[in-house]
Amino acid sequence: MLDFATWRDLATLYQAYAMALDSRDYARWPRFFTDPCVYKLQPRENFDRGLPLATMAFESRGMLEDRVYGITETLIRSMYAYWRRVMEA
Repeated sequence: MLDFATWRDLATLYQAYAMALDSRDYARWPRFFTDPCVYKLQPRENFDRGLPLATMAFESRGMLEDRVYGITETLIRSMYAYWRRVMEA
């Protein structure tokens, strides 16, 4: 069972994490992780079946920062923005 101070600290952390993503402040996102860390994008079906295959797997804060750079500063960004506009139409 969590004491109130720990619960409050966790709630504050989750709120800051959500605010960073909701405001599209992606550069802040990696700072919510320790180094080394593990962050996986894993299909629900694989998780449910106990299959370890993940679409993407990152094992350090540097890898997360590289992913942010790839999303925000490269050609992929323009493709992502294009598809987002198509889907919103």
